[in-house]
Amino acid sequence: MAAGNKLAGTVFFGVSVALAILGAGAIMAESEMTFINMPLFIFILLLVVGGIVFLMRKPLRRVWFIAGPEWLNLVIFDIILTAIAGGTLLLINSLCADTSGFEETDVVVARKIVKTRHKTQTSGRRSYATGPAYHEYYLELRYPDGREMEIKPPYKMYKNASEGDSAYIKTGKGALLMQVCDPKTFRLKHPPRKHKKRMYGRRNRYDLPK
Repeated sequence: MAAGNKLAGTVFFGVSVALAILGAGAIMAESEMTFINMPLFIFILLLVVGGIVFLMRKPLRRVWFIAGPEWLNLVIFDIILTAIAGGTLLLINSLCADTSGFEETDVVVARKIVKTRHKTQTSGRRSYATGPAYHEYYLELRYPDGREMEIKPPYKMYKNASEGDSAYIKTGKGALLMQVCDPKTFRLKHPPRKHKKRMYGRRNRYDLPK
């Protein structure tokens, strides 16, 4: 019976960790389009979920199995459940939003950002190593009220944008009343600049010495 409980607890732990990873990914992705104080949001979630976990600690012992003191198990489960709950709430807020009510808002390109990431590659059966680096391109937008938001536009649009450019993006309230923007609607107000190619090896006839 103990072996069965241990197996069930291990499976439950594995599923919980997998969902927590997905939740954390959702939080990172949704933070690029949701106007929210993310540290405060996570802190409040930790407190709320921590209280729920503490009150449910007795039934939790039946399905949760990790070697260690009880307080450590509660903290780990609190973190895992916070990631799941946070990602779920932000996904519901943006995916269930009525985008037809979003309005175009004037913004300014405050900064162009290049972030270096590293791919993860397997170096053994259960070991992972840092792979080659790659770049991701972001634009930091400044709203008229001073709020700032980072979005990840298509590279072509990133390349055409310059700091100080005027643009617009659709913004509105999500399903849970948290304000979100739609990165897909980002557009520059000016037409893309066409860079003239310099012709090397050829001289204009007016440049010839007289």
